Amino acid sequence: MKLTTLVRRMAMGLVLVLALSLSACSSVDNLFGADDPYSENRDAQRRDSATVEMDGLQVVTLVVKSEVGSVKVMPGDAGEVVVDYKLTAYAHTGAEAQAELAEMSVTVRANGDRVLVDASQSVDEGDRRSDTVDLTIRVPETTNLNITNNVGDVTVEGLSVPETLRLSQDVGSVSLKDVDVAAPVDAHVSVGDLRFNGSLAADQAHRFTTDTGSITLSLPAEASAMLDAEATVGSVDVDFTLTDRTDAAPGVMGSVHGTLGEGGEALTLRTSVGDIAVKQQ
Repeated sequence: MKLTTLVRRMAMGLVLVLALSLSACSSVDNLFGADDPYSENRDAQRRDSATVEMDGLQVVTLVVKSEVGSVKVMPGDAGEVVVDYKLTAYAHTGAEAQAELAEMSVTVRANGDRVLVDASQSVDEGDRRSDTVDLTIRVPETTNLNITNNVGDVTVEGLSVPETLRLSQDVGSVSLKDVDVAAPVDAHVSVGDLRFNGSLAADQAHRFTTDTGSITLSLPAEASAMLDAEATVGSVDVDFTLTDRTDAAPGVMGSVHGTLGEGGEALTLRTSVGDIAVKQQ
């Protein structure tokens, strides 16, 4: 039998299997109907907002704790932190979802120059789908950040960070856009991509790491640091001309080390699985 004929028959068999699988799924859906009480497609939502007034002369430190949901932080008015949030509860029936929603809450409170936003929800081990809280937070343009999120994308844009920038994410992408950082950066993502576009102080040590996911930094042409970039499984691409540059040997893990611009403190980039790119803006 010719190889092309064999491949064609194998492909036809695969199509048949897929068709039967889709037909079976359709039959199950038709059997239970759209009102299947055991489906997890019932949800209930509520939107709300909280505002914390602050001393306009002090630098705010925003602390966010979130379990499941997106987190977006952007510039707002001086002297206040505004938190808009959407709560979504999931359950087998609409009534159960509404009851679940009634138990959900977001805590927003100030303690000195710190504003805590706690969107953590209690976990019912019997549920297979987690409730979510999506946060949109407006802060003064100059704000310190300490964000911890388990599942969901995190976006920070248009801020100046003078003293603290810590970010920890389990699953989801992290994007820092147009961020001017004078503070040391410590940003980690377990599973997801990590992107930074902005400026980094040369006199501070910065660390961007992922377990599984790419790391992309877009920096000004005049950026300076001691670059230390390694990808265990992946490539490292640097657009800048580095002094004393060393690269990994072919076939070995991707790595680039060298002096960026005038040098400075360490800019450490690490990923176990993923690519690293350092680009000029």
